[in-house]
Amino acid sequence: MTHFERIQISAVFRAAIFVSVALTLGLIARSQLVTSSDLLATAVAIDLVVTLPVIYLLLIRKSSVPKTTVVPVFVACTLAASILLPDSQTEFLKIIATYAIPVAEVVVIGYLGFRIYRTRAAFLAEQGAGRDLMERLRNAFVRELKPEFVARAAAFEISTLILAFWGQRRPEGVTFTYHRRDSPRTLLGVFMGLLVAETAVVHILVAMWSPIVAWLATAASVYLLIQMIAHFRGVSSRPITVTKESLFIRCGILGDLEVDLKLVDSVKHISERGTGDIFELGTLGPLTQANVFIEFTRPVAVYKPFGSVSNVQRIAIAVDEPESLREILLRP
Repeated sequence: MTHFERIQISAVFRAAIFVSVALTLGLIARSQLVTSSDLLATAVAIDLVVTLPVIYLLLIRKSSVPKTTVVPVFVACTLAASILLPDSQTEFLKIIATYAIPVAEVVVIGYLGFRIYRTRAAFLAEQGAGRDLMERLRNAFVRELKPEFVARAAAFEISTLILAFWGQRRPEGVTFTYHRRDSPRTLLGVFMGLLVAETAVVHILVAMWSPIVAWLATAASVYLLIQMIAHFRGVSSRPITVTKESLFIRCGILGDLEVDLKLVDSVKHISERGTGDIFELGTLGPLTQANVFIEFTRPVAVYKPFGSVSNVQRIAIAVDEPESLREILLRP
C-alpha cells in the first residue's frame, strides 16, 4: 500500500467518524426526550455547537486540512442546532449567537490578517537571484498557506492579475527570449481580438434567451481574456534565465521550473531528443515549434496553471538563441 493510499484511507476513516457523531447527535436532537427536557436539550446543544467542532479539530490536527476550517464547521453546527432543536429549547443557542459567533468572526479576521502579514514578509524575503514575481509569490504562499495546492492556485491567480494589469520587472541573470523567432505575441493578439468580438456577439444573442446566462458567459470570456493578456505580457517579461547556480525555464503563464544547473544532463537540438516521455512547453501549446531538448539527471517539478504540478525529466522548449543557451548550460 502506497503512502498516498494510506492518507486516503485515513481521511475517509476520519470523515466517517465525524459524520457518525454528527448523525447521532442529530437523531438525539429530534427525539422526544429532548422535547420534554430542558436540561437534555441544553446538553445536546452544547454537544452540537461545542463538542462536535472540537472533535472535528482533533480529527484534522495532524492532516493538511487548514485549522481555520473549524470556524465554518462551528457556524454550520450552530445553524444545524437551531434547525434540529425545538424553538422552546434554544436559549443556549441564543447566547452562542450573541457572544460566540462575533468573537469567532474577530478571531478569523485577526488570523487572516496575521497570515497576510506573514505571506507578505515571506514574499519580501524571496529575493533569490533569478526568481520573478510569479515564482516568489508562489513560494511565499506555499510557505505560509495550507493546503499546498490551494496556495499554488491562489498565487497563480494573483500573479496573473498583476501580470495582466501591471506587469513585472525582468528577473536578474543571463536571459534568453522565446517570443521573437515565431512571433507568438502576434497570434495571441489576433486571438484576443477575436475573443472580444465573439464575446460581444454571443452576449447579444444569448441575452435574447437569458440575460443571466449571457452575463455569466461574458464573465467567463473576460476571465479568459485576462489570462490571455497575462500570457501575452508574460512571454516577454518572464524570459528563460540562467544564474550562477540555477536554470529557470519559463513560458508566460503556461508553466515554469527552477532546477539546479548540476542536474542538467544534456542539452540537444530537438531532432536529437530520441524516444521516451517528453514534456513540451510552448507559448502556443502544440502550435509551438520546439528547438531545444533538455534532459535532467532526475525528475524536477514544473508548475503549471491553476496550481497544478508535473514532475518531468525530459523537456522540449523553444528558444530564440538555442546555441547560446546550450553553450552556457554545458560550460564547465
